[in-house]
Amino acid sequence: MHKYDLFSNKFFANPDPVFHDMRKNDPVFWEPTLEAWVITRYTDVKAVLSDDRFSVNRNSRIRKATPEAAKASLAACYEHLDKWMIFTDEPAHKKLRSVLGPAYTAAAVRRFVPEIAELVDTLMRPGVANGGMDVIADLGVELTGIINARRVGFPVDMVDQARQWSDDVFLLFGSGIVTEEIVDRALRSLRECHDYGFELLRECDRETDNLINRLASAVDDGIMSEDQVAASCAMLMIGGHEAARHMIGNGLLALLAYPDQLAKFRDQPELADQTIEELLRWGSPPLSSLRCAATDVELDGKIIRQGDFVLSMLRAGNHDPAVFTRPDDIDIERPPKKHLGFGFGLHFCTGYSLATAQVKLALHALVKNNPQLAISQSSLEWIPSLSSRGVRSLPIKFG
Repeated sequence: MHKYDLFSNKFFANPDPVFHDMRKNDPVFWEPTLEAWVITRYTDVKAVLSDDRFSVNRNSRIRKATPEAAKASLAACYEHLDKWMIFTDEPAHKKLRSVLGPAYTAAAVRRFVPEIAELVDTLMRPGVANGGMDVIADLGVELTGIINARRVGFPVDMVDQARQWSDDVFLLFGSGIVTEEIVDRALRSLRECHDYGFELLRECDRETDNLINRLASAVDDGIMSEDQVAASCAMLMIGGHEAARHMIGNGLLALLAYPDQLAKFRDQPELADQTIEELLRWGSPPLSSLRCAATDVELDGKIIRQGDFVLSMLRAGNHDPAVFTRPDDIDIERPPKKHLGFGFGLHFCTGYSLATAQVKLALHALVKNNPQLAISQSSLEWIPSLSSRGVRSLPIKFG
């Protein structure tokens, strides 16, 4: 039986060789440390994500390797997460999405593009004047945090706190080995964020166009309970900026690795949307998506038993040579084909349009007048997560 490295710094820096090996030799592989099946072929990943026999609910994911002292706290974490739309199956998912979804449509996001562009310009100005900046801390975190705060309806001065909540919870999502400290931090952040959601609901200004007011109206109409609203606020504050902030860093790294593609993106505005789609295929932060089998399912000759968990490796699917020619290369003129960068099926990321708008404007601002843009340190630290892939810091210098 093959063994695969899914936990080292080398893997997080470049997971593609491992995924190619798995896809070739064990496309449906039982990973004992994760206590889950790992699937790597595009067709299998897409099938699992669109099959209602696989649930998004994580309630029973307390692994044998979980420290005994952490099990009660982990169960309490799931009590919070079970109320989030992204971890809810039909029909409850459809009801929650009907409230939140309209705020994130492409048409709704277009109204905020000038606001995003203005904020990008403001955040870029000090870096340009100083000859360099940290793309993650100075641009990605600030841009996505502030835009998320404005859209959801929480104060901008809470952005740093929301980011800490997000970091704690996503560490739990992406940890290969769960520790008592990881679980305790996640539970504390989930409780604090959930309680803050109640505060936002009680104090919201009904005249303002934001998601808090949309959720408050859903309570008035009997569509949602106050507890569901608090949970939805927590979900949006914690998850509303995670993928976008890392995608700005991942996207810039990808373009710097392919100068010819960077030049096309900079000089041919008509390729902007196509470029973002290719960057999402090549290096979207969501690395995997977790499902639980609601019944026995056969996949590639393997029986996935009811209650088994499955990690659908989104990046592996997006780098499948059976679907994408030269999958490990970036080609912004690649013929369009549905990538899995933001998931697939009913749980395709609601915030896709807002995230891509922010990424496109941020990347364009970074490269448009900077032909000698370069990374200003020799090595980068990748976050050790199977959930959200990105670098902790990305210092650059302008030519």
